[in-house]
Amino acid sequence: MWKLLPVENFSGDLASFSCGSSADEKNLNNFLELDARRCHTEGLCSVYILTNESSSSGVVGYFTLSNSTIPHKELPDLFSKDFSYDIPCVLIGKFALDKTYQGKKWEDTKISQILVTGAYRRILERFNVKAVGFHSVRVDTQVSN
Repeated sequence: MWKLLPVENFSGDLASFSCGSSADEKNLNNFLELDARRCHTEGLCSVYILTNESSSSGVVGYFTLSNSTIPHKELPDLFSKDFSYDIPCVLIGKFALDKTYQGKKWEDTKISQILVTGAYRRILERFNVKAVGFHSVRVDTQVSN
């Protein structure tokens, strides 16, 4: 079964994760291996790891959450008239799925959907307990994706 946990609770091998070999994908791989635990511990972002308990393959995918803003000048005209300031948001800054699981399904659900659902659930938890105030969710993507 699938398990989503903070990186601090993951005792497996982060270095075995690979979402691909392009420059952008290598950056995602390196972040997980070299920086994820430190960034999570120092509060720079929250890092969540998706694992499959029935597999010994380690990390299936991961994402990061942090606070951010959407600059007022980047808002579409439809919204810019309602706000005179930058919009507070939650940022999904990194989102990666191991190449072994890319395009794969579990039952009728894509593995990537399991990961993104986990991200949105964590965001809603923060909102519902008023742990952080925000207006929207921002997703930064890589050019290659």
